[in-house]
Amino acid sequence: MVTLLHLLVRPEARDRPLTNSVMCLSRLGGWGGDTLSPEQADALVEDLPDDTNAALRMIRKRSIPSRVTSAWRLTQAQRDFEEVAEVLAMATWVPSDKRKLLYRIAGELDGARAVETIPEPDRGHERLLALAVDGNYRDYSYERNTFQVLFDPETFAFRGFRLVAGMGYYVNGKASGGPYVAKGTVLATAMRVTTKVVDKAGART
Repeated sequence: MVTLLHLLVRPEARDRPLTNSVMCLSRLGGWGGDTLSPEQADALVEDLPDDTNAALRMIRKRSIPSRVTSAWRLTQAQRDFEEVAEVLAMATWVPSDKRKLLYRIAGELDGARAVETIPEPDRGHERLLALAVDGNYRDYSYERNTFQVLFDPETFAFRGFRLVAGMGYYVNGKASGGPYVAKGTVLATAMRVTTKVVDKAGART
């Protein structure tokens, strides 16, 4: 079983090496070796206790440490948030009570905040909740991006990820003459499309 995410990258993020935060988004889409397998994620979801603190401790214990090079710069809340996101992305099915539990775990992290958003209004996407924790991924000395998880506001079902510029910066630095990215600019969005059974990782149906 594999989750298919549709990745939309803005022009500001194209034609340059993948940043650590985009690599993180790709990793959580299942495109890396340092994520839980769907079977591991499903088992973890099933075993999660109702208490948010106990559930978070279990997620920390069973998660696979990220090999993204910027991981060591993340706060504990950011690391916990990424691990909750990993469970949401890799699980093939999350019951209603566990959806609410995972949202509560993420929402109770230090600096957590949620805003309503329509990720791609021109594509007819519905209104969603974008949840993030304070602090930005430092991709380069000039660049800071915020990682968000997208939820259905009524069912708390996982819908995808989004990267947003956490500060105003010039791509490749001001001296390069690169384009200016304003704070709050959406750089990339990965929306869950479907889950399908495949013979092996990377296979397409």
